[in-house]
Amino acid sequence: MFLYNSPIGFVLRTFIFMVVFSTYPLLVYFEMTCINLLFFRDKQVTDRQSFLMNASCTIISMLFAWFYPNVGIVLSYFGAVSGLLIIYCLPVFVHLKYKKTAILNPLLAEAIQRNSYDLSKTVSSP
Repeated sequence: MFLYNSPIGFVLRTFIFMVVFSTYPLLVYFEMTCINLLFFRDKQVTDRQSFLMNASCTIISMLFAWFYPNVGIVLSYFGAVSGLLIIYCLPVFVHLKYKKTAILNPLLAEAIQRNSYDLSKTVSSP
């Protein structure tokens, strides 16, 4: 995209490196938390198990990038599916969770409803 001796290309590559360098550990931490909750719900994870999980996640990521270099296609599909879930499924799940809370604990549901943020009270009309 940019020439190797272009200063704009150098700055762009530096920013992309900083983004990847700072977000990868966050994503791996989130992944490790999900794996720990899935497989080791009530047990303490040993250092050996933690090392094996971290190494396997890193190796799988590296092998995926090595054998399938067109990661943009995968990211586009992943982004589309994630957007679909966030836009259409998340509101339904939140509503179902609220209704379940209203059935199982009506006092808590009423407290949540009374403490909800009402924009009509804070916005002044001209």
